[in-house]
Amino acid sequence: MRSHFAVVVALLILAVGAPGTAQTPSAGLDLWLPSAAVGAAIDTDELVTVFTEVLGGPAGSSHVVGEAGIAARLSTAGPTMPRCLAGLDAPCGDPATAAAAVVGATRVIWVTARQERHSSPATLELVVLDLALGTRRVLQVDSPTVREAVFTAVAELTSAVASLSITSEPTGAEVYLDGRLLGVTPYSGTVSIGAYDLRLVLDGYYDYGSPIELRADDQRTEQIDMQRRFATLRIDTDAPGAQIVVDAGDPQAANAPLQILPGRHEVIIRAPGYDDEIRTLDLIASEERQYRVTLVESAVTIANRRYEAVRSRPLAIQLGAVGASARTSWRDARVVIDDERERIECASASGPSTECVSRVPTGLLGLDATAIVSYQWFELQLGGFGVRRINTRRSPATLSTRETVPQDVLLEDGRELVFRLPSPGIRWQIDEKWSTSLRVGPAVSFQRLAGRAQPVDEDVRLRRTDWLLNFDLAGRRHLTEALYAFGEFNLGVTLDEAGTRTRLGASLGLGVIFPDPTGLLHSLTRRQESRDAPPSPSTPSEL
Repeated sequence: MRSHFAVVVALLILAVGAPGTAQTPSAGLDLWLPSAAVGAAIDTDELVTVFTEVLGGPAGSSHVVGEAGIAARLSTAGPTMPRCLAGLDAPCGDPATAAAAVVGATRVIWVTARQERHSSPATLELVVLDLALGTRRVLQVDSPTVREAVFTAVAELTSAVASLSITSEPTGAEVYLDGRLLGVTPYSGTVSIGAYDLRLVLDGYYDYGSPIELRADDQRTEQIDMQRRFATLRIDTDAPGAQIVVDAGDPQAANAPLQILPGRHEVIIRAPGYDDEIRTLDLIASEERQYRVTLVESAVTIANRRYEAVRSRPLAIQLGAVGASARTSWRDARVVIDDERERIECASASGPSTECVSRVPTGLLGLDATAIVSYQWFELQLGGFGVRRINTRRSPATLSTRETVPQDVLLEDGRELVFRLPSPGIRWQIDEKWSTSLRVGPAVSFQRLAGRAQPVDEDVRLRRTDWLLNFDLAGRRHLTEALYAFGEFNLGVTLDEAGTRTRLGASLGLGVIFPDPTGLLHSLTRRQESRDAPPSPSTPSEL
């Protein structure tokens, strides 16, 4: 390395060509002469490059680095003859000293780098010659890397500084270099050169940390966005489609961690078909909190499920108590008087016609059993059977037959058998608890009635068969999925000339509904459930 500088000096002498005036050394100018020891992992050129980067260039106002620095310095300042070469009495000494005199340096710093491998610690051996004071000192710098050793050596031997400006979003963050507090953002100041760990600290935000190199005469500006410190909240639930809403914000999926700002929050756990669960939580920055929540099905969901359960059972058998009232005569009824069968008819043309059509108040009380099948809006009464007691309140009637003259009969109680024939109708399932229907269809009635002929005190037995057209308005109150209570209002109209114009009746009872054993009606019903069933809860667009 020193031979290189001897060559430089010789070249300078040739370049000057004649004696000149000696230059006074510049105050504070250092000549750095880096070289790598024999067998070192780093070579001399790499070491010079590191010194050049750390010092901010090969030649500056306060330093010159290696041959490139000397050449750069001479190109701007012009060559100056060393005093010894100008015939003055100052000795030339070492060629490096002479080179220092040429560039006007006050100190010469020889640097030798030792490092076994690139991953091994590095050692710098430095010899510092102060030309102005005539002193010489030796020091050694050990560091994990060559670069860090160079920063340490330059910082120790010079007053090289860098300008550092740091801003942050938000402002007010504390700025630390290697653990030393410099101030708060926005920060601006002059810092010694070196390799540092930069750290910013702000309450409620994650610490920011990064290595930073400050070189000689650096004008470093850093803009840092601080990251908020969140609390982690996880809410698990088995409800399908569950979502979490924090402070009326956008819904987030449950069963996954959520990043939430610290503080008090209103948290709503929602799922389609379930009641909302609302909780107020105080969350701390960086904490991790987890809950498991069991949501309760909403009343609407339960109602819809019960509604569907009722609709999925299309077959019903019901048993009820029946009460009816009518005013009737017994025209065209068959009568047995003293074992003689005759038919009641009106009196002769010369007699009063009212004697044959006396309208007897009649009450009916008994039981009915009915089988019904339903499909969507359609209902069909498959058939029914009823047994009823006939109560005439022991009313008197005047009866005439072909063979007898009109005679008074005290009517006694009897019984009626009713067979209902298939009757179609319409049905409306109001909700999961109530439904109603209207049916129209025929029925046949077999009546038996006993009486006593007056004043002869003879037994009289009356028989009649009526064809009826029934109008049934029914309502159901579903107690469970399979059991319901019902009430029906009945209007019956005779279809033949039997003397009974209308019947008014009502029945109350219980019914049992069964699933369709074939599954056919249920599958057809499900195709229309979106139109027929009440609206079911759906995922809200905004929670």
